[in-house]
Amino acid sequence: MTSSGIDLSEYIAAVKHAYRMLRTRYRNGQEFSFRYGDEPRWVETARALAAQGGNPYGYVKFVFERCLLIAGDVFPNQVNSPRMIREYFHCRPERVQRLELLVKLQAESMKVKIGNGWKLEDIFDDPGSELSPIFCFAVAWSEGRKDLAEKLRPAAERVLLFEPEYKRILKAWLPEEMVEEKKS
Repeated sequence: MTSSGIDLSEYIAAVKHAYRMLRTRYRNGQEFSFRYGDEPRWVETARALAAQGGNPYGYVKFVFERCLLIAGDVFPNQVNSPRMIREYFHCRPERVQRLELLVKLQAESMKVKIGNGWKLEDIFDDPGSELSPIFCFAVAWSEGRKDLAEKLRPAAERVLLFEPEYKRILKAWLPEEMVEEKKS
């Protein structure tokens, strides 16, 4: 536990889980030998994230985005880099602005399709769609299409795991239980 009452073991587990999930995804589901490396470094990463209110999943996604631009893989030492942690917190406002812009672009795209006679279900099922799962869920929920929203919920929750900023951006369109922060 930290002095602020945050359980570091949960942060450590979340960072490691996110790393394993993303590394498996970027290896196209291919199994790989896995070692987490030096445990004190994971503790320091978790402590730095917890102290500043960072999202472990969002942070690991950020590291993958940065590292995969220049290399073919991401290793634990990169996830546990103090420089990466600083960059993550420095870039967070910019990431929120990009997500806000993305929501506006998706809304405009949806308006055009609806104006061209598309049905909501057809828009969401379009394999070439540029709409994110959380956006589709939020639209379905806000339009009272609970059946469609529940079908989209699992994918939307996965997006929220890595991009919790959507909770604030789409707050008016999401059900309360998805927006509320869990109390320990």
